[in-house]
Amino acid sequence: MLSDMQPKSSETAAPRHIEDALTWFYDTQRLGSKPGLGPIKKLLELLGNPERRFTSIHVTGTNGKGSTAAISASIIMAAGYRVGLFTSPHLSHFTESVQVNGEPIHLDGMANVLRKIQAAVDAMLSSGFRHPTQFELLTALAFQHFADASVDYAVVEVGMGGVNDATNVIEAKVFVITNVSLEHVQWLGDTVEKIAEAKAGIIKQGGVLVTAVTQPSVRALLEEICRDRECKMLTVGRDILVCKRAKSLVGQRFTITTTNNTYQDLETPLLGGHQAINAACGVGVAEALSLYGAEISEEAVYKGLRDVVWPGRLEVIQHKPLVVLDGAKDLEAVKALVDAIRENFTPRKLTTVISISSDKNIAGMIACLAEITDMFIVTRHRINNRAADPYTIAAYILSCETPLEVIEKPSDAIESAISRSSEQDMVLVTGSVFFVGEARERWHPPQPSMRLG
Repeated sequence: MLSDMQPKSSETAAPRHIEDALTWFYDTQRLGSKPGLGPIKKLLELLGNPERRFTSIHVTGTNGKGSTAAISASIIMAAGYRVGLFTSPHLSHFTESVQVNGEPIHLDGMANVLRKIQAAVDAMLSSGFRHPTQFELLTALAFQHFADASVDYAVVEVGMGGVNDATNVIEAKVFVITNVSLEHVQWLGDTVEKIAEAKAGIIKQGGVLVTAVTQPSVRALLEEICRDRECKMLTVGRDILVCKRAKSLVGQRFTITTTNNTYQDLETPLLGGHQAINAACGVGVAEALSLYGAEISEEAVYKGLRDVVWPGRLEVIQHKPLVVLDGAKDLEAVKALVDAIRENFTPRKLTTVISISSDKNIAGMIACLAEITDMFIVTRHRINNRAADPYTIAAYILSCETPLEVIEKPSDAIESAISRSSEQDMVLVTGSVFFVGEARERWHPPQPSMRLG
């Protein structure tokens, strides 16, 4: 059953072999999340262990891990290597999660790999293994595609946590933990230290950890783990410094200093102080890889940061009125977003169009956004089993005494916000990566063949 992802009409339907493969894949969403690495290890074994055919960089953290992964991949690619990038969730379509040199996997290629995976799953089930979850299937799909494409390096973003995440079957030598705050407490633990320990499960013996964690207790925990596993640890704020920031609506410039080099006047189109920190992690990845024989020049660092593409994160999608998209999905991401709005924009009036997933800290997110918002328009993103009821969100907004309107259909909510804004005003679309991906289609409609997902 395709539910929200099915074709809108027969005119846009994909070829039957693609539709059959993707229908099987989408149907596995019902399996939810399940801990344990046994099934993904068995699936990859049946596929011939494609994850062993390239060098991996493993990235986790509460926020910024997708941006850091994209930055790292862009720098490595600028050095002339063939690079795979695995991130989640996607904005508009699953194919965005699996990229080689910036190109998402094609639907036809995705279907071909899925057919191979489906045969392996049948063998697993006959051997008594449980059916892999959708994320486990997507992980196997990425690794198989990267192996088939003969990538040199793969930058792999963790789905959730680290130690029990399906991606934690790779034997990476370079790891990134961007930051740590409370998230997925039912799975990872109810303190930042427990969550940090779960995320530190990606750290393997003798590697290099790059991190931007700030809490002294978390930093001490990671230092202890690195000592036990004989790993080098590079910390943003100590070993990697960011300074001399300048910004505009089209990007920012800053200097990054490491123990090996000083990169003067680096430029990136990504906005916000948090993206400068993510860039510092990306530079740390480049220098860590050089310890293992990678040749990444200063020019590659400059070019990679300048050319990085990571849509839906503080993305200026329209001017007059200014429309900004940001997939801030939890309280920590919203705090960074609010700081970035204050730093980069000075609208006469700001209207926030918002949809939030039901498992988030809605009260905290709304209270934070209310500090900069003149009016909220509340809607419901299309992942119906995840979206919070708009009237639940509205109740929290009422307690902040900020004007609001509920418009259930996202496209109507966005049009309403734009139509009531002057050229000096700003519309912020936020609250969920799912919602931002849906909203972005107003400016970048998906190709007809992509409408399956």
